[in-house]
Amino acid sequence: MALLDTRAKKIWFYGIVLAALLASQVLVDDMLSLLAMAYVVAIGAIGLNIVTGYAGQVSLGHAFFLAIGAYTGAAISGDPDGRVLGLGVTSILVWLPAAGLAAALAGVIVAPLATRLRGLYLAIVTLGLVFLGEHIFKEWDQLTGGPGVGRPAAVVELFGLRLDRPGPLGSRSSSSTC
Repeated sequence: MALLDTRAKKIWFYGIVLAALLASQVLVDDMLSLLAMAYVVAIGAIGLNIVTGYAGQVSLGHAFFLAIGAYTGAAISGDPDGRVLGLGVTSILVWLPAAGLAAALAGVIVAPLATRLRGLYLAIVTLGLVFLGEHIFKEWDQLTGGPGVGRPAAVVELFGLRLDRPGPLGSRSSSSTC
């Protein structure tokens, strides 16, 4: 299975990348936030499709790994002097790979147990991960900000340019378009 093995796949790939770049310049923040959430959920769905579709296993723990990545990214890029844990490293080239590696490390820790299970037993263990993660993230107030309070999301900054603020590469708020 090659990602870009035909000319048509390459054309579609570059077309989608170009459309995403253009959308970031045309759409307002609310729509971009919705699209970003859709992309995050799509990544989880693709991972679930690999496990369920190709391997034939039932896995219900993808939300746990997505949460680990999200909180890792938010903690690394968070304000070091804020009310929640933060390291202040705002470059997306640092916190995004670190978030993926943290989720992968959690997967490596769970994998020896999960590879020995099949069917309903795997579903129960992965569902248990979700409940375990929910409990940890509700109780770890210094990381999550507590239940119902939340914490700021990861800061999107590339080469010193904040992409979440109005500017040539940044966002367009709905109030600035009126």
